Amino acid sequence: MRKLLLTVLTYMMVTTSVAWAQDAMYYYKLGIDSSLANKRVGYFTKALELNPNLLEAYEKRALHYYYQRRYDKAIRDYTKVIELNPHGADAYRMRGSAYLKKEELDPAIKNLNRAIELDPKVASAFGFRAEAYRLAGMATEAVRDSTAAIGLRGDERTTAIA
Repeated sequence: MRKLLLTVLTYMMVTTSVAWAQDAMYYYKLGIDSSLANKRVGYFTKALELNPNLLEAYEKRALHYYYQRRYDKAIRDYTKVIELNPHGADAYRMRGSAYLKKEELDPAIKNLNRAIELDPKVASAFGFRAEAYRLAGMATEAVRDSTAAIGLRGDERTTAIA
């Protein structure tokens, strides 16, 4: 009898967690399909309530927070992205950029260093780090990174900033 009860409870827990994951993907997809930024954030938040390990929802929500200039929230979400995927250069690059926007130069440089370690071909990481170095009064490093950003032939905006 005990085995049967334990088996039924285990089955219920497994099927319930699968249903939650499916619901989380439903809200994630609503966020992707929505045309309103605030609605998207709400859908991604709902997806994360149902599945707190849904990496893609953290990434999308963090990007929306970043462009809404809600840098503390973007940093928090990018931190979670890094916890879930510590080898993703883009999360470090964006978290570094958010720190740079807040003029917190040490964590900006640290995150951009890590982004460049993970992917040394991302021109924007060099461009952002060059700006952090410039603001920190480190002219030699800023020129070096600007030169690297231009040499990597990133997008026009990155090249112009460098």
